[in-house]
This record gives sequence, C-alpha cells and structure tokens, in this order.
Amino acid sequence: EAWLRHAPAPAAPLLILIDPPYGAGEGERLLARLAGMESVPRGTVIVLEAAVRAVPEPPPDLELIQAKRYGGTHVQFLLKRPRVDGADPSGEPAQDRGRT
Repeated sequence: EAWLRHAPAPAAPLLILIDPPYGAGEGERLLARLAGMESVPRGTVIVLEAAVRAVPEPPPDLELIQAKRYGGTHVQFLLKRPRVDGADPSGEPAQDRGRT
C-alpha cells in the first residue's frame, strides 16, 4: 500500500496485480482506492486474487471483465472504465489516446 501513496502518473494504462491476505478486507479497500486514484489511468486492468468465500464487489468505476475459480481461490479481472464523456482528464478523446 505504500506504493499507492507515491505512485507516479503513467502515460499509458497499467496492469496491476493484487494478492492481499485472504479474509482481511484489504482487496475491497484496495480496489476502491485504485478506482479513485487519478494516477491509475482509465483502461488499466486490475487482477485481484481472493478467497471464494469472500469475493469483493467491484466499485462502480471498475468493470468486471472476467472471473475464474481455482479451487478455493477466485480471480477477478477488472477494467477501470473509460469516462462516460469519452475523454480522459487531459481532455483527449478516448479514441485518440496513445496515437502520435
């Protein structure tokens, strides 16, 4: 979690892997925090590992794109949703991001 306090603002979407201790509620708390962070760009994929008996509900800004079960482990693949207006905070339209 210390990384989150000092995370740089990347220019492109990220892949974030989260494997918190099971049953402590950390997964749900981290998802909520990542969803609200400006330094985590829209389009970022977040992979969360959790116990099957305690799968967190994703916050509204994260879309569940896939889920898998491996024994007692549940893995969620989440996408930080693009803004509804189609632009990121820089004002650049979604379809133009990443083009030079």
